[in-house]
Amino acid sequence: MSKYYEFMYVEKLGKNITKDEKVKIITELGKMKSVLAKESLIKIAKNENESFSVRESAIHALIEIGDISFLDNFLPLYKVQDEDILELLIYGIKKLKAEEYVKYFKDFLEIENVNIKLEIIDTLNIIHTEEAIKLLLKYYNSKEKEIKNLIRLYIQDSKMFLEYIKNMSEIELLNILGLIPAEKALVVLRKLISEVTDRNIVKILITSIADLHIKGTIELYEQLFDKLEEKEDKIKLIESLENVENNEKNKFLLKLLDNSDREIRAKALTSFTNISDDEEIIEKLKTMLFTEDEWWLIKKLVIMLLGKTQNKNLFKQFVLLLEEEKDERIIRTLIVELGNLKNEKAIPYVKKYIDSDKQDIRKVAIDSLAKLGYNGILEDILKENSVIENIKFETIDILLNYKDDRVEKLLIEILNKRRYEKPIMEKAIKMIEEFKIPFEVFKDFVIDKKVDREIRAKVIVNAIKYDANSVEKLFMKILESDDEWWMLKKIVLLVVKDMKLYNLIDIIIAYANHIDERLSKTARDVCKEFYKVLLIEKIDDKEIKNIASKFIEII
Repeated sequence: MSKYYEFMYVEKLGKNITKDEKVKIITELGKMKSVLAKESLIKIAKNENESFSVRESAIHALIEIGDISFLDNFLPLYKVQDEDILELLIYGIKKLKAEEYVKYFKDFLEIENVNIKLEIIDTLNIIHTEEAIKLLLKYYNSKEKEIKNLIRLYIQDSKMFLEYIKNMSEIELLNILGLIPAEKALVVLRKLISEVTDRNIVKILITSIADLHIKGTIELYEQLFDKLEEKEDKIKLIESLENVENNEKNKFLLKLLDNSDREIRAKALTSFTNISDDEEIIEKLKTMLFTEDEWWLIKKLVIMLLGKTQNKNLFKQFVLLLEEEKDERIIRTLIVELGNLKNEKAIPYVKKYIDSDKQDIRKVAIDSLAKLGYNGILEDILKENSVIENIKFETIDILLNYKDDRVEKLLIEILNKRRYEKPIMEKAIKMIEEFKIPFEVFKDFVIDKKVDREIRAKVIVNAIKYDANSVEKLFMKILESDDEWWMLKKIVLLVVKDMKLYNLIDIIIAYANHIDERLSKTARDVCKEFYKVLLIEKIDDKEIKNIASKFIEII
């Protein structure tokens, strides 16, 4: 009987049917693991004129059928134009453990799409052959931290990796220093710092030392800094201090503030992170602030660094310097930091720059006055004709400083009328955090697929701040959509879980059997969590409760 349905479904695929019907038939053929449907499904999956939901379901069905040769029809992978389809094909390689296709991942080392890189890393980890290990090490040189961190997580306990690196020389190990055991990494570094003179290798040393996440590496930085001859290399070493523990790093940087080279001093200033509790550094910076012959850039960086401490006692020093300063670059910086300190006493000192003949000084004065709560700025913005059509994203930042009903109304209009401009939307989206605006305002915006999908995802993540009645219908609509981005659906499922939206249990159960495992796995986790509350916690009998709990774990 199943063969009859299989023939019938394949035949029906060739007829003029709706998109929804196609998706349902393809899903059934996938569940049947229909080899008969393979060629038809490949044709559909490759057809760029088909809707994404149909192509997506066709690839999922091919993955379910389990014959990895279907992937040959999409080679070389780098020629696949649709990045969502590409990501799905990579997922298929992972799911089917199709190790012979791993070699095609070398074409994506420079790809900008981080999601695709993450899917590749995940796939290489699952396949875990020697070739996969080699590729993981190449991807480790990516600039994205999340890529490096994921590879580090995957590889730290790999016996194959530890075996593979046994025959590597110290120079070869340099590029992957952050992956090898800490003791071995320190031995390699100490040896190379003392022996190497080749500048090209020294450059790799600088990059490699930054990759370490080990306490006590500051002595290596000091040794290497003293050894370096080129200023460019010294600056790169200072830039690499990011992973060093804050106290150790600050002591090293404090010494550099007395360096005779002003560029070294400037780079040291930009490399401090948290100095709020370090009185020695703060006092040193105050001294530099009033040094008459100090380079303007050093003064600017000192002001910015002191401003980060949010120390209210700095108000007097900043005002005193502002009264004396003639350099417009320093004046601008002082105005900005006075605004950030949010001391209303600064208003009269900043206000006099609002009429400056220098546009950039006027701009920072307006920004700072808004942060200081000066209402005159808000009134000027609201009086402007065509404010919604002409508003710039910098102005939205200014508006967010005012808790005013008129600002709320204006921001809602911006959401509706300027929703396709990503820079504007990235700023306007902060209104969810700053204002208690009804979620109803975001309903059309979130389901509008022309709006940047990352912005839509941010709105959904923030939906957790609202009550269930505000979001349930919207979430249903997203989950019921056949052509919605899978990641958006996954985010909805996770938010549903966090918000405990038990009324959505029926559609969550449906997703637990979804052909896309990226969604079904998440839905099953939500179901398990919901059943514990809806079913198990309401059982009084301890024995039955224990059996029910075990049953939920099994399913």
